[in-house]
Amino acid sequence: MFIFKARMFGYRLSLWIAHRLGRTFYLLKRGWFPPVFWLLVTAFFIWLIDTIRHIANPKADYWFQFWYVLAVFVLLWLLWWAWQGHKRVVIETFMDYTGAAPVSDSQGLATLLVVQLAQLHELYRAVDEQRAISTAANSNQPIDATIKVDDVSDFLTGAVSAQSKLSLGPIEIPVGTLLALLGRFVQGPRIIGSLHKDNDNFILTAQRVGGRPAYSWRVDSVPSACTENGTKKSIDEMIHELACRIFTDLSLSGTVRWKAAKSFSEGLRFYRDCLRTSKERALKLRQAERKFIETLEEDKDFVLAHYNLGVVYMELGQVDDAIETGQLEAAEEAFNEAISHNPGSWIAYYALAVCRYQQEQYDSAYRICLRISERAITQKPGKINIAKIFHMIGLAQMKGLVKSGSYDHQSVTTPSPDELHAAMQSYKKALRQAWHALCSAELLQLGMTETDNLLIPQLEATLSVCMKDLAMAYTHFAESKQQQFQQLPDQAMKYDTYYQKAHELLHLATFLTSSDSQNYAALFDTYTHSYVHVAKMYCERQDYLQAIKEYRAALRINPDDAKFWASFALACASFYL
Repeated sequence: MFIFKARMFGYRLSLWIAHRLGRTFYLLKRGWFPPVFWLLVTAFFIWLIDTIRHIANPKADYWFQFWYVLAVFVLLWLLWWAWQGHKRVVIETFMDYTGAAPVSDSQGLATLLVVQLAQLHELYRAVDEQRAISTAANSNQPIDATIKVDDVSDFLTGAVSAQSKLSLGPIEIPVGTLLALLGRFVQGPRIIGSLHKDNDNFILTAQRVGGRPAYSWRVDSVPSACTENGTKKSIDEMIHELACRIFTDLSLSGTVRWKAAKSFSEGLRFYRDCLRTSKERALKLRQAERKFIETLEEDKDFVLAHYNLGVVYMELGQVDDAIETGQLEAAEEAFNEAISHNPGSWIAYYALAVCRYQQEQYDSAYRICLRISERAITQKPGKINIAKIFHMIGLAQMKGLVKSGSYDHQSVTTPSPDELHAAMQSYKKALRQAWHALCSAELLQLGMTETDNLLIPQLEATLSVCMKDLAMAYTHFAESKQQQFQQLPDQAMKYDTYYQKAHELLHLATFLTSSDSQNYAALFDTYTHSYVHVAKMYCERQDYLQAIKEYRAALRINPDDAKFWASFALACASFYL
């Protein structure tokens, strides 16, 4: 037991160290720390070179002077910025030819396009990270499958307008002016565009210059391209369509049709809205469902649209905490479609396993996760996803269904000690993977962003689920062994430490779960009952003094429970009598 407590302390200590180091690195990469740091590095290397030169030639001039150091630092900074410029798209000013004379970007079209591209890129990047784990508070429930987006390229990540300014302390340099100074050496791909007018119709054109292959786009507001309400497209709508076309061709590498990508993005936005608030959650999910269906109407081979449609159906099946069989069947069909289009997708298999588990097809869920756990070695889906897979395996093993032969959920019995031991091993693997993922995220400060990407709380919730279920497995294992050795008290006492291990795990799980979380109340209640389990263990061993201490701890947490008071009174009576 001492080794187990030391391990729990090591978990908490490693998390604290990772958090502190990550916070330090994060602060060092912000504000004035980076330029000062690299200025000192530049000064050190100049001093080192100057020292070597004077050893070889004592009469050589000194280079280690403030102005030399500053000049070299600025030159190196400009070269670094030039290297970064090759990976950045510059959207130049649009020419407006709708009037008598051409006007340069009179309506801020380039700036609007930059904003639209940034929103699309952020939407694709963020939705896959942000996910509410609604089943974390429930015992023996799988961790939900998350929404998934395509792997977008970083080509448009730093897209800027030529009118943007680059700041270096108090100095601000327009990007266009800097590009003109550095010339073709730093000039990366550019997007140039123009707005034309044909009678009463507007035509918006754009093309990429300086990249291969060459792309050109055209958006019309003619009656044949009317919006849903029958009116012509406004300038804003034309800019949005142009952004979707550019994003599809450049970031998604043209793997899907732009209309499908547009509907898919709108579905992601509706789904993201339902994660932020529970208000009108069902309505937002229905809107996301409709958009994903529209995506499949435009491109039936869009694998992620099938997958995300299945996730939406699973969410709809759990609205108002009532699981609808029809929704789960629709979700299963969507996941099977995703698998048929991409058999190598582990995430679709995991989502199918979650769906089968909720339909009480535990053996099927176990076999699916066992299959993808073997593939996870080569596909490398990430530690947190591997933790989810092993957690699902443990859940199926807890049901006592890892047997040879056919599956019949009507014959489910209490898991045997051997099955509990197998489940405990799976939970331990899940716990280790989830802990490593959380420490890595804390070290890299992945949750410290300006957006709503709360990745670290999600990892903490996943880890707390793994800890809670492992604690429950420890408790059931100790109970089953004590029943097995009921006639041999000495043998039964050897398994009392499993109660204490469960107590330590639940204590650490409550430490990780936020007090304002929806999972905290149920987890905290389970943690309180762990004190009672340990107290009962001491009572059975007639160590009433330790039992009284455990009951007092439980009463401090939950003083309104009459059963705790009754058990506490019996322990006190047994001790004093």
